[in-house]
Amino acid sequence: MEERDKRKISERRPHAQRPKRIHADTTPREDEHEVSLEAIRARISGLQERHLQLRETLSKPEKAQGAKLAQEFDEARANSSEGTYLESSSWNDALLETIFEQAYSENSSESERNDTGRLLYHIGRKAIFILSNRRIGIEFTPAFSEQEQERYYCVLTTKPPSNKIFVSKDNIPFYLNLREIEKTHLQLSATNFLDHVDSHLQAFVCRRGQILGLKQLHGDSIGDLYHSLPYNLITFSLDEPTCKADVELAFDNLASEYPTRCTVLVWSLAHPGRKASGRRGTRSQQASQAASIKVSKAEELLRMKLLPDAYDDLVKEIQAAAMAEA
Repeated sequence: MEERDKRKISERRPHAQRPKRIHADTTPREDEHEVSLEAIRARISGLQERHLQLRETLSKPEKAQGAKLAQEFDEARANSSEGTYLESSSWNDALLETIFEQAYSENSSESERNDTGRLLYHIGRKAIFILSNRRIGIEFTPAFSEQEQERYYCVLTTKPPSNKIFVSKDNIPFYLNLREIEKTHLQLSATNFLDHVDSHLQAFVCRRGQILGLKQLHGDSIGDLYHSLPYNLITFSLDEPTCKADVELAFDNLASEYPTRCTVLVWSLAHPGRKASGRRGTRSQQASQAASIKVSKAEELLRMKLLPDAYDDLVKEIQAAAMAEA
């Protein structure tokens, strides 16, 4: 076949595909959107189910480790007095070095060698223990709404001859990046490392508490809700009579209880352009046909108040934005 004939055939090929593209372009847009929304919801539902299964699987070792550590710390607490309460100004690396020296001294004594440990100090939400085998134990007790939550444990020990401190055991959730915190802070300052762990745990418990409180108080008004394992990404939808809203909160800092980025988008369902039409369609179709409205006041509100406390004002701002657009 001559080169000229080949070029003619190749030039005709794109035209042969035109009917398929024309057919696709004639598909009703609202039907396409409805199908895509349902497909997205189904995929998200499946992902959330697998997400829960994965979390349970990965958390099993932590739970087993946590149960053993809880028993050891409880025995140490029962074996000692209440412990001394320290001011934050007394919490420093020199104190921790003294505690390690005390742990070495006590564990070297024949009379103390089989001791199960004892409670020494309280500092904020942390309790400091001397444990057997020359170890120091730290118990973290984060709280939400002034109620103590589950306890977390971290055991520090040293390696001779350098006496380098490292984490030997813990039950910190794997998704809070303890190893990264350890790598960044522990060798520079052990107390600074423990303060970072404390802040991460407290912020995690607070973010989780916000979602649990939101579900408990306003679960009937909330549509699709998604959150990541450390609750540093939270999205949910609100279905109001006159509008639909999507809310997204992102916590770039895992030690923060408040979001660093917020997005609140509203779609009005009472747009004048649809009143003239004889076919209203579903709420999803109505929302897809309307332009989204960014509600800056609601976003600013969510950066300043915790979710359950901000909810009523959030709904007011969303409704006001929808009415202004209608």
